[in-house]
Amino acid sequence: MYDICYGGKCASELEVYAVNRPNIPAAKRKSNSMEIAGRDGALYEEEEAYEEQNIEIQMNYIGAEEDWMDRWRMVQEWLSRRNTTLILSDDPDYFFRISKVELDNNERSSRRTGKFKATFVSKDGLYYLQDGLAEYSCEAVQYNPYLLTYPTYHITGKGSCELLVNGKFFSVDVSEELYIDTERRLTYISDGTAVNHAATGDYEDLYLLPGENTMEYSDGFQVQVIPNWRRL
Repeated sequence: MYDICYGGKCASELEVYAVNRPNIPAAKRKSNSMEIAGRDGALYEEEEAYEEQNIEIQMNYIGAEEDWMDRWRMVQEWLSRRNTTLILSDDPDYFFRISKVELDNNERSSRRTGKFKATFVSKDGLYYLQDGLAEYSCEAVQYNPYLLTYPTYHITGKGSCELLVNGKFFSVDVSEELYIDTERRLTYISDGTAVNHAATGDYEDLYLLPGENTMEYSDGFQVQVIPNWRRL
C-alpha cells in the first residue's frame, strides 16, 4: 500500500491510503517580467524564491459502517495542521514543506467506504533533505551541492562571537547557547525566547550559496550548522 506521512503521522495509522502515487509538479522560480518598447517579447528577472505548488492526492478508506464518521473526523483533524512536512513512502529521504491542506468532499460510495482528495500546498515545491535537519560542523557544510539554503546556526560559548561567512560579518552576544534562524530572521536561546537584540548584521549574509562557501568564527566558541538543504 502506498503511504504518506504528514506532520509526523502516517495515513496508514488511520487505516487510510492513497489511491495512486501522486503527480508531483515541477518547482517554479518566481520571476518579474518587463516589456521594453521596440523589443520582441519580454525580459524576465528571476528571484531566488519559488512559487507555491499543489500536490493532489486521492485517498480512501474502508471500515465498519458505524466507524465511518469517526474516521472522517480523525482525517480532518490530522490534515488540519499547518506549516509542517509531507513525506511520500517511495521517497523517504526527502520531504515537502506544506503550508496547509485543502480537503474536498468525502464521497461515500458505499456505507463502509470513503474517498476524498487532499491538496497539499507546498510553500515552494522543493525537495528538502532529511539529512539537512541534522547538525554539522562548519567545515562539513562549506560545500553546498544544492540550491541556496537558509541554515540555522547553533552557537555555544560565552561572550561576543563573530561569524564570517563568505566574507561578510555577523556578530552575536552569547550567554551560553544561542540559535540563529536565517530563514525566520530570528535569534533565540534554547527555550525559544527571542533575543534579536543580541545580533548585529544581516541574516541574508549567513545563507549557504550553491557551491563553495567560506566560514570562520571567533575562538572559544563551538558553532554547528543545520543546513536545511533543498533541491529541485
